[in-house]
Parts: sequence; structure tokens; C-alpha cells
Amino acid sequence: MVRLLLCCLLLLLPAVVRAESKEASPCDQHAARLLQLYGLDQQHHWILCENLAAYLANLRQPVPEAAWADRATWERWLTSEHPPDREQERWYDKLNRDLREPYDDVQVGQRVELVSRGLRELIEELEREQMGRRYVLYGGIAHGRFGANSDLDFQFSDKEELKPTRTLHREAVTGYGRGPIEFDRTLEQAQGGHRGFLLLPATQPWEAVGDSVRRFFTHQGLTIDDNGDGWVVQRAFYPDRSPEIPARR
Repeated sequence: MVRLLLCCLLLLLPAVVRAESKEASPCDQHAARLLQLYGLDQQHHWILCENLAAYLANLRQPVPEAAWADRATWERWLTSEHPPDREQERWYDKLNRDLREPYDDVQVGQRVELVSRGLRELIEELEREQMGRRYVLYGGIAHGRFGANSDLDFQFSDKEELKPTRTLHREAVTGYGRGPIEFDRTLEQAQGGHRGFLLLPATQPWEAVGDSVRRFFTHQGLTIDDNGDGWVVQRAFYPDRSPEIPARR
């Protein structure tokens, strides 16, 4: 049995080594260049760098080399570029937002605590009104993107199809009520593993927020530890990069 286990470990070892030694993609290299342009050290801004790389991957086109000359040149390019549609435009907006208000890894951990607390307060309020609801996260966090500028959006099951939709807000968290028919469609997507929806567990669903953020960043090659003063993040390997939504044909 011991010999069999050793053989299995030896077979797995090359894959692990390859994953941890994978070179940074062009998007990761460009994200690191952005940190340099803005005078930010990578050691304390790994999550910001990860999010910037994700935004760059979703641009679907390379940034002109001339745009990297300096910060002022980059900002002129970023604000003057005209993407073909709104879907593309939002990635330019996210780049502009996170570079205008950059954050370190500790601040991301604090933001996770903030939105988890806000989600708990809203869910407890909803459960006092009607127990047994289901809750689904959607948006950036369901795609695995989260930073210190991120908000949390979720949908919850409501008794009836209300028009306009009932909206609740607390601590950078917004909940949208959905009637039985509409919420069943959302639930079907979440249970089917749709990348844009994340079904929360029935018990203490707010606890899943931090777990989900950590799990995704781990999948992207980041390790997160909490030393008591906040999150300490390192990169173990670089992931493959691809746009969240396939290009329209």
C-alpha cells in the first residue's frame, strides 16, 4: 500500500511542479507593469494585480506599447479608448476605478468582512419575515473577482412577483427580491454550475462569502493567510487567462 501511494505521488508531482512554475501570462505581466506605473509594490498588492490581469484579459485586445510610457500616457489611453459595446466598456471602467482607488491585500480582507456582515444583517432581516428562503450571489464575486472596491449583489426568493422588484441595501451589499418563477430560473442556473451565479448554503450563508473568495483566489494561484493583522497574500503559480464571456460572433 505504501509503495502504491508513493507511485501515485510521483505521478502527480510533475503536474504540481508545472503548475507552480508556469510563467506569467501577458496579462499578468501587464498588470505588474501597472503596479509599477502607480508606484505600488507587488508584495502587498497581489489581489489588486490579479484583478487587473482579469480586467486586461477581458479587453480582448492588447494595450498599445506606446500607452505604457508613463502613468499620464496610460491614463490618457484608458479614458480616450472607445470600446465597441457596453460589455467591453465596463472593463475599462473597472481598470480606471481600481487604479484611481488602489487597495492592498489587507484592505481586501477587510472588505470581505464588511460585505459578509452586511449580508448577514439583510438575511437575518429577511428570515424574520419569511424563513427558508434561498440566496444566490451574482456578479463579480460569482466570477471570482473581488477587491476592496467591490460590492456584493445577491438575489433572494420572494413570495410573489413584485413590480418594481424589492431592493434591500446594507454595508455595500444589495439584495434583489425575485418572485417564484423568476427566482426558479436563477436557482436553476446556480445549481447547474453557471459561472455567473453562486448558490449560498441554507445554513449561515454569509459565511460562504469569505470561503468563496479564498477558494477562487487559491484556484488562481494565490495563497491567503491571516496573521492577525490582516491578509498576507503570496503567489504560488500563474493561471491561464481567458475572458469571462466568450466573444460574440
